[in-house]
Amino acid sequence: MAEILADVGTQIQWDGDDYDAILTEPRVDLDLTTGGFSAEADYSIKIRKTDLPEGSAPQAKDQVAIAGAIYVVRGITDSPSSPMLVLHVARK
Repeated sequence: MAEILADVGTQIQWDGDDYDAILTEPRVDLDLTTGGFSAEADYSIKIRKTDLPEGSAPQAKDQVAIAGAIYVVRGITDSPSSPMLVLHVARK
């Protein structure tokens, strides 16, 4: 798994540390705002649970950086049977 992440993964930053992660293609939602529609892209980020510090993991409202852009964690999927933690993020 570590080799795959190193080959095809993207590096993200959370809590001052770098992590290899897999990003999904963005899902774009159009929100009706004053003056028209506003596009907002959401991503899912998969991080190996064993790469995170013991007893610590990203939480909702935490910020992560991807290629210098800041994203906010909107939700988390943590399946006990999966080795990956899935963060659902949106551009800040």
